[in-house]
Parts: sequence; C-alpha cells; structure tokens
Amino acid sequence: MADKERTILSKESILTADDLPTEAVEAEEWGGWILIRTLTGRQRDRLEADLLTGKKNGQINLDNVRAKMVVATAVDQDGNQLHQPGDEVKYTVLYT
Repeated sequence: MADKERTILSKESILTADDLPTEAVEAEEWGGWILIRTLTGRQRDRLEADLLTGKKNGQINLDNVRAKMVVATAVDQDGNQLHQPGDEVKYTVLYT
C-alpha cells in the first residue's frame, strides 16, 4: 500500500481556509429553517469561558446555554451573524 501523499500547509493556506461549515437546520417550532455555522475558535473560547464564569470549584454554568448557542452560530445567507453578543436574553422566554 502506497503512502498517502502529504500536503504541507502554509500559514496563508491555513488562515484563508474556508473551514467553517454552514448547515440549514429546520426550526419547525419557528416555522422555517435557520442557518447554523460552526463556531470559530474565538467564539468557542468565549462560550466556554462564559460557562465557567462565576462558578466555584470548576462548576459549569449552563444557564441559558441553548440561547447562547443560537446567538453564536446563527448566520444569514451571506454568512453574517444574525445576532450580537447579549441577544441571548431575547431568547430566554423560549427556554423557560
């Protein structure tokens, strides 16, 4: 069996890679579809830091986590985020 040819990536090829897949997800309860994009590294870091903020002994704060995920991942058809940080408060009523 031949070895798989290796492609060594450059800094530029890594930084310009289109590596954030977007998927249309049916939101039946909202009467349509929503585009969800994979979190960037920074978005994921912020979300994970928020989950630990204010908790003692490494406990995870899951308060409003689903709304935070929607805010962090929902995009329009051009790939622009639909929401701004803090918009998760508007979704609170959906998850109570």
